[in-house]
Amino acid sequence: CLVGSEMCIRDRKKIVGLFGAFALLFCLPGCGGKAGKSDPDAVFAVSQELFPDSIAVEQVLVPKGLRVVNGYMVVVSDKTDTVFYVYSLPDFRYLYGSVVSGEGPEDLPRYFRDIISSDGRNFIVVPGYSGQARIYSPQRSGMQRERDIRHRKNHHLRAVSPGGEKALSMKLSPQDGSRYILSAVSGDSLLTVTDSIALRSKRYTVRMEGMFTISTTVNECYTAASGDAFALFYDGIPRAEFYRWTDEGKIEHITAYGDTLYAWKEEDIIRPNSIGRPKEQILYYVDAQASGDHFYAFYRGATQGQYEETPGVFIRVFDRQGHPVKSMRIKGPYDLFAVDEPNGIIYAVDTAKDFDYVYTFRYDLEK
Repeated sequence: CLVGSEMCIRDRKKIVGLFGAFALLFCLPGCGGKAGKSDPDAVFAVSQELFPDSIAVEQVLVPKGLRVVNGYMVVVSDKTDTVFYVYSLPDFRYLYGSVVSGEGPEDLPRYFRDIISSDGRNFIVVPGYSGQARIYSPQRSGMQRERDIRHRKNHHLRAVSPGGEKALSMKLSPQDGSRYILSAVSGDSLLTVTDSIALRSKRYTVRMEGMFTISTTVNECYTAASGDAFALFYDGIPRAEFYRWTDEGKIEHITAYGDTLYAWKEEDIIRPNSIGRPKEQILYYVDAQASGDHFYAFYRGATQGQYEETPGVFIRVFDRQGHPVKSMRIKGPYDLFAVDEPNGIIYAVDTAKDFDYVYTFRYDLEK
């Protein structure tokens, strides 16, 4: 064509447009990961709403925790003689109750600090501040107490490897008694600290009228671990952080999303004869779990007043590298959750009501 002619200019525009289309086509899968799915704002801007089915529960128990372990549902019951109730999945059929609340060698004290799922095959219970932790594994024939492990009394276990040879534990920083750190610990008694990172949680203590004091943790951190990866999610800031937990006991940062600045001042938290979260504060992440190859973070993003008007949570799903995968939404005042990725079901309970039903929400990460 003649350089500068109208026909040549039109042909050039077509050629440039064609090359641009090919460039966009080939770039999308590699630029930003899966057509832009590395951007959490884009992935989480649209949420798939999940709708419930219900399963009647005949046992009389007071649930304080749910976890899918080794293909079974373990319900931790508060204020009952039996501590663990085990159900088959996905039908949620009752199998047996196990472990009695008491002071005997096989019993659990009425107050125990945590149930921690390790890799989905077993779970760990920390009986108070005893410096001992127990590893249980639910089986078809009954609950097996696999072994006991020792740990530092002033450490709060957050995740434990399947064999119990290494763990992640939270404690107050020795340099700043109001700040928390997360440590990687190992050894037969989990006494060797191999690495630590600073958390964004803080502890406030106030002396009340009289001789007693009260304490509270601000910007609570939820931990989920899967294989050699773990993630942290905060309730006071919309922050998600992802790390790798090496065989040598080192903590390697992978990626992070969200604000790091806690918006509230000390005078907002500590008030005359009271301490705690301001009513106007937005509560962000309220739970986090690992199931299959993903982390499931339960995100509220509302004040208490807003939540009471429109109760519900968003489930933000990440892979082990911290890439956002999908957002789902559950409406309703549910406050206990358990994720069963192999069966594609999220179980939920509203503890404000009698435990007559467990609600199931089916999902598919590919849709």
